[in-house]
Amino acid sequence: MIDRDRGIWEPWRLASDAVTARTVGPLTLWMEHRGDELHVAAQRAAEGGEPAPGPEKPDDLEWRRWICGPEAPRVVLEPRLPDRAVIVRPAMPVAVLPGLSVDLFVSIPVRVAVRLCAAEGEVRRDICEEPTVLLSNSWFGLPVEGQLCYALKTRARRRLEELRAAAHLAVCPVTVRNESERDLVFERLCLPAPSLRVHAGARHLWTSRAVLGYRGEETLPPLAVEAGPPAFDGAGPSLTGPRAEPKKSMVGRVTGTVRSLAGR
Repeated sequence: MIDRDRGIWEPWRLASDAVTARTVGPLTLWMEHRGDELHVAAQRAAEGGEPAPGPEKPDDLEWRRWICGPEAPRVVLEPRLPDRAVIVRPAMPVAVLPGLSVDLFVSIPVRVAVRLCAAEGEVRRDICEEPTVLLSNSWFGLPVEGQLCYALKTRARRRLEELRAAAHLAVCPVTVRNESERDLVFERLCLPAPSLRVHAGARHLWTSRAVLGYRGEETLPPLAVEAGPPAFDGAGPSLTGPRAEPKKSMVGRVTGTVRSLAGR
């Protein structure tokens, strides 16, 4: 049985001794309940393509298995943001005049968590988590004070209509306010993906809105992450919460962000 993106984040019960495939962008998750075991395998399309699984499972899949009991389990897939901050560049360098702000939209590939739940409302147990896109590593900040991040190939956009709707991409709205007396020029942003929630909209997945108010290099503001869903696309309550709440060390990470925003 092949299931497509429709209702991809809704729980369902696996059929015993039958193979189910769920596709999220370039990632296909194959699942099978056999005896008292749950078997899961991941398949990714080549970069830029999306798999179209046929009626038969491929022979070269690498399966992992868990003992889950003889009853066919209820499964739910959850979209999660990367476990590190992500670095993104605008489509072109942006200069913000004093007293003005810029709104950007950043598409972040999600990871898909496979979870089991015995019944509606019961505790969900993590089985595994697979990235829809394998992101490359990058370093942000100074050699000593920086942090290991992921680099995004997608560019931050000014207009929502420029973004493509895809099941594996969560759109992060970012507002950068220049509250200083000088022009603010920046070429890249470092977003704290583990601190953001994921919401479902009519066409897109969304993350929490992030706001940075820049007052100059002498004043290092905290990066504000709004708690509710962003006011776009009818986004509703969160599908998944943040991996981690913002920590006190966020100021140090914002230091690197501000220096990058200032073009240094």
